[in-house]
This record gives sequence, structure tokens and C-alpha cells, in this order.
Amino acid sequence: LGVDNPSVQQAYQRLYNQPISTIFAPQVAPRQQLRWLWSAFSARVETLPPFWLTFFLTMPAASGLLALPIALATVGPRWGVTLILCFGLINLLTVAALAETVVRSGTARFGLGFLGQLAQEYLGAASTTLLTLGLTISNFLVLIIFFLGVGGTLAGATGLPAPFWMVLLFGVTLYFLSRRSLNATVATNLLIVLVNLLIVLALMLLALPYFQWRNLTGSGGAPAFTPATVGSMAGILSTTFLSHFLVATYGPVILPRDVGGRAWLRGSVAAIVAMMVLAVLWLLVIGGVLTPATLSNAKGTVVTPLALIVGPAVNGLGSVLVILSLGLATICMRAGASLSSWCWRMLGTV
Repeated sequence: LGVDNPSVQQAYQRLYNQPISTIFAPQVAPRQQLRWLWSAFSARVETLPPFWLTFFLTMPAASGLLALPIALATVGPRWGVTLILCFGLINLLTVAALAETVVRSGTARFGLGFLGQLAQEYLGAASTTLLTLGLTISNFLVLIIFFLGVGGTLAGATGLPAPFWMVLLFGVTLYFLSRRSLNATVATNLLIVLVNLLIVLALMLLALPYFQWRNLTGSGGAPAFTPATVGSMAGILSTTFLSHFLVATYGPVILPRDVGGRAWLRGSVAAIVAMMVLAVLWLLVIGGVLTPATLSNAKGTVVTPLALIVGPAVNGLGSVLVILSLGLATICMRAGASLSSWCWRMLGTV
């Protein structure tokens, strides 16, 4: 700009009757300093190698873990681990197939569309309508489950009634829907995933001193397995490995840096494998601290009964975890719901 040029300085003085040095702020406000720090952090994380960027961006949210021990309390730890591995392998195969499809699709690779447009490219317009309807119904039901879990956890941590928190979270969700954009960056998602993983590890470390092997080997008053529990187990296990929306969404972000798609495919698969290992460890640790009877009688998540044994720190960490998990899951579901402009037209009509 020639700010150091004497002729520019003289011209500015002549036009505005003040030295050109006045255009510089003497100090940066705290809010602006935070924005600069966040920009530096965003630039740093967005330059991660494609494998690690894929790994963190497609890592499933930890929301399913919070109810996983409760859902599997009736089948015991052995069958619980088996079910986790089975569901994990199924989701691993589907995520790998979806990642490969994104690599081969120009629509997804170049950001011309997401999951809805991807389905239309391969299966036709009718499949897009069917997919959008299915995602809308699924997301609506899953959000209700999250509201119940978050409301119950925050009620146990604060003493305020669960409906208060549920109504508050519902209002926040409506606010984001009205904006039709969460404005969530890659750095935001990465930060949420990292914090969630650290909180899960911290909760397991806090719970380990209270681990008792007999809680895993004995029935402890747990109710017998019934076919009615199959639905809840399938729902929670599916939610635990839910990251397909993310795989369909972040292809245009990563594939320009990974033309062959190998790191993209390996990172997507590694995220599911890591969640499988984390889910097994979480189930065994929490199942060793809480008796089967306690788990079967728990409502919402394991945070409240766990806090009664481990201490109030669990309430604080658990509250942050459920809020961030809900936020990340809502980003996933919002991405899925907005994959088709038809869905937004339908929402606008309602």
C-alpha cells in the first residue's frame, strides 16, 4: 500500500488532516485477540495430514457411549462386547464403501452435492426422496433421544427439572434451524471431537479406582433379556458408530489434498476402529463400576449414577460431554437433513 512512502503519507495528511499512523489500532481488543488465536488454531489444524484430518472429522460423536452400558446391561459384558464388535464391523464396511463412493463421485469430490445428491447420481431421483424422508424421520427421533439424555444428565448435575433443559435445548436447535446454517468450521468439529475423547478418557480414569470385577461376572439383579430390549440396543449401537453423514460431507475438504483417496479411505476406517476399541473399554470400565441392577434402572445416561460413586467431578465432565456430543451430533444430522433442497423447502412450508 506504500504506507512507508513519504508521498503517500503527505497525501493522507492532506486529505484527512491527520497522520497515516492513526489508521493502526494501538491495541487489539480481547475479543479480537481471541479471534486471531482461533484463526491461528484453525489454520494449524486444517493443515494436518489428510489421514489425521479424515480420522478426526469422521470420528463418531461420543453421544452413543453415554447410554451404551445401560442398553447392554441385560445381555452382560461378554455379549455386549460381541455386539459392539459386530455393529462396528458392519459400520466399518459401510463407511469404507461410502468413502470409496465419494472418491469416485465427481458430485461429492468437488462439493457439488452431499449424500442426497450422491444417491441421486447412482440410484436416481426417487432414491433421493426416499433417503431424505428416512433421514428426516431418523433425525427427529434421534434428537428426541438426545434431549432426554441431555435433560436427564443436566437435571442430575444441577437439580433443575429435566423438562427445563429439554425445552431450552429444543429452542437452541430451532434457532440453528432458522438460520439454515451452523457455520461450523473444520476446526470447530476437530476441537469438539478432541475434547469429547479427552473427557471420555478422563471419566474412565476417574472410574477405574472403583472398578470391581464381580460387577462384570455376576448378574447383580439385572433383568433378564427380552425381545423388547432389542430395539434399544440396536438404536444405541447404531448411534455409537454414526459417522456416515460426516464421510459424505467432508470429502470436498480432504480429497483435493488426497487425490488418490487412500488416506481418506484409511482415515475413515481408522475412525470406526478407534470407536470400536473405545466403546469396548467404556463398556467394561463402566460395567465394572456400576452393578447390572444400577445400569438397568438408570435413566438417560450413565453420568448421574456414575457421579454417585465416583464424585461430583463426573457431573461436570459428563455435562460438558453430553452438550458437546449433542452439538456434534446435531451438526451431523443437520448436514444430513440439508443434503437436499427439497428438505429445506418442506421445512419452510411447515
